[in-house]
Amino acid sequence: MVLEYGKPLFSGLMAEAIQHPDVISAYLGEANYA
Repeated sequence: MVLEYGKPLFSGLMAEAIQHPDVISAYLGEANYA
C-alpha cells in the first residue's frame, strides 16, 4: 500500500506501484516543461 499524506493512494504489488502514475507523481513530483 502506498500512502500520500496518510491517505491510501495505491494498493497492489510493488511492481505495479512503481509504474502507477499517481505513485510516481507523489514521490517525484510533477514534470514542468518550459
